[in-house]
Amino acid sequence: TKVNTIYQIASSLIRESDLEEAKRLADSQLEISLLIEYQKGEALAYNILAIVDRRNGDIKGSLDHQLKAYSIWDMTNDYVGKAKSSINIGHLYRDKGLYDEAISYYNTAIDLISKEEQYRNLTRVAVRNLGRCHEEKGNLMMAEDYYRNALDMAIDESNQGAINSLYNDLGIIYELQEDYTTALSYFQRYLELSQSISSSYDIALAHNNVGYMQLKQGNIESSVNHLQSSLNENNASDIQIRALQNLGVLNREQGKFESAISYLHQAEKAAQGIDQNQLTISTTEELAITYEKIGNTAKALEYTKKLDVQQRELKDAEYKLVLQGAKDFKEVEVRYASFNNSLLIEAIESKYSGYFFAALFVGLAIFVASFYSSVYKMWRA
Repeated sequence: TKVNTIYQIASSLIRESDLEEAKRLADSQLEISLLIEYQKGEALAYNILAIVDRRNGDIKGSLDHQLKAYSIWDMTNDYVGKAKSSINIGHLYRDKGLYDEAISYYNTAIDLISKEEQYRNLTRVAVRNLGRCHEEKGNLMMAEDYYRNALDMAIDESNQGAINSLYNDLGIIYELQEDYTTALSYFQRYLELSQSISSSYDIALAHNNVGYMQLKQGNIESSVNHLQSSLNENNASDIQIRALQNLGVLNREQGKFESAISYLHQAEKAAQGIDQNQLTISTTEELAITYEKIGNTAKALEYTKKLDVQQRELKDAEYKLVLQGAKDFKEVEVRYASFNNSLLIEAIESKYSGYFFAALFVGLAIFVASFYSSVYKMWRA
């Protein structure tokens, strides 16, 4: 149908990052679907609008659209649509740092489709994201279990891209547990598969991760080669910053302080141009350590003070993000609940309002009679 064709084109435009045109088509699709009362078309249009909102940073608007889509899937008993919307809503909560709420939505998706073999890919996505939530919460053992389950599913599907991402996820978990040997083995698999499927971003990130693990194990020459390869492979700012940081640390460990400071200042400059607070903080910290190592007390103190300010600002920003996210999401969910249950509430009120007022009248009559009876008995006494 025309509506489904519009949806496919809009989805393609999102992949190409043409968000403005994707939104225009989704609005058109929604208008047509409402006109012909095609509920699936409405839900799909809301889904596109939600993705556009999320890409544009409007998390509240995205949740509003996702809940409208979910409501339609619910009314039409489309459990697959509900599962997809639940996963997308989970992503939104995770974006805001509301991990417990995100976990609830991912589990809802799994409950809906886990027994359906043809939707195993959706189950895998939900399971992997449960791992990401638990990783953020510091529950590393639980995160590892979820990542391993997701990896088994990806292998069963022969989904190379998903397998690759999960190798990196598991590498990070082992790195956080300071098991650098196991982390390195997963990052090496990540690198090999990234090269096989020709993903330049993943190749660059994998080189950086392998290089950092080699540094941790004292394999300096291999570390340098991988970190330089990371810089040469991809110009994505976040990867460049990580590689420059690691090269700075590597040179510092070798006593090459001038080179170390040069790399770290390059990382500092690159971090100022993007919204990556954690990378900015880690660069500042490495500069403070380096200046202290060479005995430049004034510079070390300058960067230590800067680090303290940045850490406090990040903590405040994260706290405000969670509070505002909870407030915004609660407002949207209250509207959604009202929208979804308004007919039910009206029916209950209509059916029982007469009985309620009759019961209230009888209750008042009994109370008044009891009161005057008590007064009368007191008077007689």
